[in-house]
Amino acid sequence: MVAGLVVGCFLTWNVANVGAAADPLAEAYGVSLAVVGLLTTALFLTHLLAQLPSGIWSDRVGPHRVALAACAFAAAGNALLLIDDEIALGIVGRLVVGLGSGAGFIAGLDLVRAGGGGPVLHGVYGGATMAGGGLALVIVPPLTDATSWRATYVAALVLALA
Repeated sequence: MVAGLVVGCFLTWNVANVGAAADPLAEAYGVSLAVVGLLTTALFLTHLLAQLPSGIWSDRVGPHRVALAACAFAAAGNALLLIDDEIALGIVGRLVVGLGSGAGFIAGLDLVRAGGGGPVLHGVYGGATMAGGGLALVIVPPLTDATSWRATYVAALVLALA
């Protein structure tokens, strides 16, 4: 049950981390803020597409395996984002991260259910998923200011590995 809350919180960090560092990312990629917005759009595209298959896989192979795969996708996508400051690579990386965040959202919820969580714990799970994005909005800007635009993705990579 706790694993579900952690997966939900850690992987939904990726939903807000780019917006939290939009200006430094626009500068690093050499694009407008509107183009930086495409990084979030890319994540949501695959996030959405991953949810239904992830539910089926969670039923077939178990939510723990799907959660681990989701973390692996999020980690791989964030590692890809660290390679270079090309926007095309950024979009591809965010598409991969979205597979992880979408699958992680479903697997995390299933882990809470499988752990005997009732309506209250499902509500706590919903709050945990929102907390991940909220924490990114608070933590990413100072990290980025102190280091570089890559902090946006380094923090997400660390959370996916955790």
